[in-house]
Amino acid sequence: MHALNAVAAKVSFVEIKTDKGHDAFLLEEPEMFATLRGFIDSAARTRGIAG
Repeated sequence: MHALNAVAAKVSFVEIKTDKGHDAFLLEEPEMFATLRGFIDSAARTRGIAG
């Protein structure tokens, strides 16, 4: 992340706290879904394919 920021790459980082361990992405975590939804919606808008 730091290296990408150093070269002005468009990146972001989200840390989601959970008590489910490193496999939490396989389970329902509302904060994770909201983060992914924001990323996907933004990518769709950028490409002119937003629904």
